[in-house]
Amino acid sequence: MYIREIRDGVNNQNQNPPPTTKNSTPMQSYKIIKPLANPVKNCLIFSHGLGDTNEGWYAMFHQLTRQFPQVFQNTIVYLPLAPVQPVSLNFGMPMTSWFDIVSLSGSGNSTGIDDEAINARNFSQTEYVQSLKAITDLCMQISREHAIPTEKIVVGGFSQGAALSLGLSFYAPFKLGGIVALSGFPVMVDAKFIKKNHIDNLIINKDTPVFQGHGEEDPMVDLKFAENAKIFYTDENYLGNISKDKYMFKKYKHMGHSTCDEEMADMVDFLKTLLK
Repeated sequence: MYIREIRDGVNNQNQNPPPTTKNSTPMQSYKIIKPLANPVKNCLIFSHGLGDTNEGWYAMFHQLTRQFPQVFQNTIVYLPLAPVQPVSLNFGMPMTSWFDIVSLSGSGNSTGIDDEAINARNFSQTEYVQSLKAITDLCMQISREHAIPTEKIVVGGFSQGAALSLGLSFYAPFKLGGIVALSGFPVMVDAKFIKKNHIDNLIINKDTPVFQGHGEEDPMVDLKFAENAKIFYTDENYLGNISKDKYMFKKYKHMGHSTCDEEMADMVDFLKTLLK
């Protein structure tokens, strides 16, 4: 199986992404992997991580669609490309980014959720919401163009893209088919704000299946912060907009900020139940 070597942020400066523009849009473009057979019955949207592009993920999913034709037979895959903009975490260097990140470190509390790690001050809320809207708009575009309901669209992503896909659980004003979050983290800790401003959307994806995978040796997004995501989205003391029995969280030994065969196999098994 194809194994993706992920190099987020400062480790990925040789990608030569599109030049920065003053009025960067939340999405520069996207790549498409066509289904093996018509008609289109399902869609997977997968967003890359910070400083990365959609090139490597195109190779990944092209391989997966050929290796598991029974899963991807009638599924079209969209791989959006983030805009290039300065990122505070990497000293203001411009790179592909769905939203600005100031910090991914917290107090390191061993129990409960680490509020400092996912504090809203650590992220650009404006850019985060703009990117949520961009993916939401893409879902609606795909639904119209391919005549499929949004319940047949699965959204996913890696790292920063995973944070984006998880956020769609409360932002999207329609039912999604599923959510995949690889090596990700939660962004908005202000659950009261979300409940006040997005209350109509919160229950829509209550029973939407979620698969989250994370490496135990991840040096960039600590396992603790990944575990925060499940707490944040399933615990009523926080946002609690996803049912606990619909949220699958799996850890992988000896895996860093990347993917592995076992995680890809688990993701495909998860998608197998949704892409019908």
